[in-house]
Amino acid sequence: MALDQNRNAAGPAVSVPQASDPVHDETPVTAPAPEFTRNLSVSLVAEFRRLAALNGWTKKSKSYKEEKRKRFKEWAVDDFEREFGRNENALHAWQRLCRMLDVPDTITLGSIPECRGALKEKFVNIVDLVDACKTPGDKPRVFDSEKDLAKYIKRTGKFFPLIKARSSPLLSVFLIDVGIKGGGGRGGRGGGAGRSKRRRMAKAKAADKALAEANAATTKVRLTH
Repeated sequence: MALDQNRNAAGPAVSVPQASDPVHDETPVTAPAPEFTRNLSVSLVAEFRRLAALNGWTKKSKSYKEEKRKRFKEWAVDDFEREFGRNENALHAWQRLCRMLDVPDTITLGSIPECRGALKEKFVNIVDLVDACKTPGDKPRVFDSEKDLAKYIKRTGKFFPLIKARSSPLLSVFLIDVGIKGGGGRGGRGGGAGRSKRRRMAKAKAADKALAEANAATTKVRLTH
């Protein structure tokens, strides 16, 4: 009588796994981060909340706070440049900013220095500004003072990159000091609001002077030809 090949003389049959049997690996597998494509027509706040939900970041967690500041900086820069461009000598971009911030029609906006002057006392958060561009007819909140705006920025975390704002005259006109070391955005870091205002006015005068000199040089070249 033939014996089962899996049975030996000392005991019962032993099951031998075949090549086709599934192998169970107990090593945990880390799930990849969910893909996220930002909807450019939706506010930065709403899109960040969606991103946070996908990644499981709770509102009070370190990841949530760090990612919020990082994303707001990146997205606000992209949206601002998409809406207003990168050319600080584009008069239409300055005029559009003035219209969005309800500069009175009685103020002449025929030149960049005139637009810059009209915007000096307009206190607005840049994140709110770019979000307002996404809804026809919508306008950002304009604050009464630098102090009120600084409080709002610290409360909401709607910072804008300090270096980026300083590098563009279009953005630097909105730069204030929120008194947070390492901060940024229509908000900066260190020092007081009064000093920030003086810096902003000095930069504006320097930029206006450079633009006037450039225009004068262009006119001179035209006259000599």
